[in-house]
Amino acid sequence: MSEKFYLAGRYGRREEIADYAAQLGNVVSEWLYGDKDTYAESAARDLSNLDRATTLVVFTELPVEYANAGGLGGCHVEFGYALGQGKRVVVIGPRCPIFHYLSVVEHYDTWEEFMDHEEVPRPVIICVPDERFDGFVEALAMALANLDT
Repeated sequence: MSEKFYLAGRYGRREEIADYAAQLGNVVSEWLYGDKDTYAESAARDLSNLDRATTLVVFTELPVEYANAGGLGGCHVEFGYALGQGKRVVVIGPRCPIFHYLSVVEHYDTWEEFMDHEEVPRPVIICVPDERFDGFVEALAMALANLDT
């Protein structure tokens, strides 16, 4: 089974976090791409997305910055939910509540630091100018399309 990520953070950082999702790939966080549901529908959808994920990546801020930016704390609920399910949990940014200090929680100061440690598959481009390899690219493309993502 391949790793599936749920990215969580303050709603006001949605565009920034969506950019990170594009870099990471295999992200199941639907809230990043539009949110026209009621609060109850959004919460249910987010937990359903988190159920599908193997890893939670939560973007944190200092409590004063978070409150001043209008943060309501949903990512803290998602953190506890993922932790309770035994999922891999990653915190990027300052550790805020004491639970961020648990040994099972991975911590990185920045997105770049996390990506340096994460094994993210990178696209591979193959140039085959020789006719001896006719059919190779098509066969490779078919094999890659059949991989479990």
